[in-house]
Amino acid sequence: MIKPYYEAEGCTIYLGDCLDIMPTLEANSIDSIVTDPPYGLSFMGKDWDHGVPGSPFWIEALRVAKPGAFMLAFGGTRTFHRLAVAIEDAGWEIRDTIGWIYGQGFPKSHDISKAIDKVAGAERELGSENPNWRSSRSNIACPQGVLSARITAPAIDAARQWEGWGTALKPAWEPIIVARKPIEGTVANNVLRWGTGGINIDGCRVGTSQNDKNIRINPTKSNGLKSVFGIGDVNYGRGPATKGRWPANICHDGSDEVVGLFPNTGSGHSPKYSKANPFGGNNDSPHNEHYFNDSGSAARFFYCAKSSKSDRNLGLDNTRTIKYNIPKIGGVLCKDVSMELVESLQRVTSGTGLVMKWHTGENGESIMGQCPLDSLFTTLMGISKITTSQILPSLMSSLTNGSILGANCEMENGGSPAENAEISSTLDQGITSVHQELVLGVSRVVSEMLSVISDGANWKQATNTHSTVKPTPLMRYLCRLVTPPNGIILDPFAGSGSTGKAAILEGFRFIGIELEMESVEIAVKRLPQKGLPL
Repeated sequence: MIKPYYEAEGCTIYLGDCLDIMPTLEANSIDSIVTDPPYGLSFMGKDWDHGVPGSPFWIEALRVAKPGAFMLAFGGTRTFHRLAVAIEDAGWEIRDTIGWIYGQGFPKSHDISKAIDKVAGAERELGSENPNWRSSRSNIACPQGVLSARITAPAIDAARQWEGWGTALKPAWEPIIVARKPIEGTVANNVLRWGTGGINIDGCRVGTSQNDKNIRINPTKSNGLKSVFGIGDVNYGRGPATKGRWPANICHDGSDEVVGLFPNTGSGHSPKYSKANPFGGNNDSPHNEHYFNDSGSAARFFYCAKSSKSDRNLGLDNTRTIKYNIPKIGGVLCKDVSMELVESLQRVTSGTGLVMKWHTGENGESIMGQCPLDSLFTTLMGISKITTSQILPSLMSSLTNGSILGANCEMENGGSPAENAEISSTLDQGITSVHQELVLGVSRVVSEMLSVISDGANWKQATNTHSTVKPTPLMRYLCRLVTPPNGIILDPFAGSGSTGKAAILEGFRFIGIELEMESVEIAVKRLPQKGLPL
């Protein structure tokens, strides 16, 4: 049996591959699945995002889900069709797609004009500072100097011709696939037996101002408006309505960019009534019709889930972190090497009793360290005593291994790693000059890195480094939409714990599975302090 990484009241989190862990869960035991799986875009250079999860993942998810259980799965706009097919091929029913619309996406476009100048080897003329440039690198220790952005002008005619052309649009929405495990018999029978199969409409209605809510009541025939289902005139009374609008398959973040896209509208009420009754008969029986005497942006018709940095980073206040960018000029750019370096740092720092954790950043081009705030002073003192010679020997066997050297390692053109006579004398005489050059290059990186991370000024408050964090209000809404009271929610791609946090806040039990240690650690810190009994 696989032991959970974290287990508390109403919450269990596993560190590992969901294909290894889901088979250990009981069949027909999960009430809903709410997850944000990899989009298959290698977003932000993340290894875990290299492919869309195929049918084997969703077959196992189908096994553990109760009949009628719903699954909500986020997808990327370029690849969600593959995700939907994989889910459907696994035996799930595709029921709908929810559109999550947001205004904070940033375009990941390739500047064609700049690319043409680069191919031609032409240097672009620097202009004024870009007013839209916002540095997000305040927590990065960068040996290359201060990062900035200047507007540049095309250098050659071909580049001028393609100025203003790119390769991608700004992302502003994500699809959420709504799937359901086939029910047993009728919906009513399935709900009575398993407690699953329905959507929580009233629990997810879109709220409005109490003063703007009204309900129309059709008690009698008289002159006035026409009934949509009956023949003859009807008279409507009016009273308070408190339920709110029916939830739609669109939700948004309430940002100015999004709200501004919707037109301003008046009252949200039923369309004009007609004398015709396509179903026959009349409409003498009393019935209720919701009428909302409000006006404004039509965005109010859809659920709004606002996001914030404080929500994203909640629970990380007492942790400090540092990010060191491995220099490309005169240094080594190699993912395998940086991973070995992280392991060596972990061994050395743990040997000194320091409370630290290390991991690689995007594409192996950076190394990140983390420690509790109350241990930072002791940690800095301990790091200052670590020497390059302590770390380098543990790297040598890996650095001179042919399989690693054959990986994506490169020395930047013109780079010349700083040589150290003492280190050179310790190198195995049997290794080639290329191997020696690589080891010497890493030794320089290690020396610089130790100098940077021993300086307390370079340490910042920890933030959620996961690249696809969803707002807690959105995840609470989705959990509530498809999960019965006291239900168990599974997230096989738990990431930094957004689903888990939302599930606990909504009073549900949660099982999360995550492959990356860094994300699991963040997820545990973000969980509410108090959950429910198991």
